[in-house]
Amino acid sequence: MFSATENMKKSNTFYKFVISNMNSYFKNMETIAIHPKNKEQLNALKALLKDFKIPFEKFEPYDPNFVEKIKVSEKNESRAVVLKSDKDIDDFFTNL
Repeated sequence: MFSATENMKKSNTFYKFVISNMNSYFKNMETIAIHPKNKEQLNALKALLKDFKIPFEKFEPYDPNFVEKIKVSEKNESRAVVLKSDKDIDDFFTNL
């Protein structure tokens, strides 16, 4: 039987082999999304990817133009007039 350390060494060797030879085994690579639950998990994942020399990139889940439109809309909302009843509508147009 192997100790836990020997198993780790064997599995690390296996993973290094798989990662270093991945291009020769697969013609089309997959992209996966990983969802860390906190900053600690994110930092651990980044460190692991760097150790294995796996390229990664940060990206925004939404199109930046879409995000900008939402921000403008939220800014405009603060200046909006909310009319909830017929009385509010009458008062609004009376006071113009």
